Amino acid sequence: MRQGNYAQAQKMLEEALALRRELGNLVAIGQTLVALGRVEQLRGDRCHARALYQDALTLHREIGAFPSIVEAIEALAALLAEQDEGPRAARLWGASATIRESIGIPVPASARDEYDQNLERAHAQMTEAAWLATSNEGRAMSLDEAMDCALGESD
Repeated sequence: MRQGNYAQAQKMLEEALALRRELGNLVAIGQTLVALGRVEQLRGDRCHARALYQDALTLHREIGAFPSIVEAIEALAALLAEQDEGPRAARLWGASATIRESIGIPVPASARDEYDQNLERAHAQMTEAAWLATSNEGRAMSLDEAMDCALGESD
């Protein structure tokens, strides 16, 4: 995907998704949905990307796949920041930080630059005081509240 061949990436991911569905690997299905969402986001289809991210989050929520829940929440936060929804993105970034801390999973080094860029995009949409207050609201959320916020079921 980093090379910009989104059509090929989408084709390969759709093939992987079909295989993972055939095998019944629910965690891998959700991870593939996030990856497909990222392709759609990069192609500019934010509506489809959001739906894929939300489908992944819903699946991971049902099976309790906490590391994958964080991945889906952060994907949605990045998308929201891209759509100038800074306050909601800030809540999700705060919530994801708390979840990562509670389960002991740091941001992978290979994803750190993109993570920081996405976080900064949301941060830049708000004053420092508003960012701190809103991200702290997210940090105080329960896991269910964070997932509801990511799914648009609360704001």
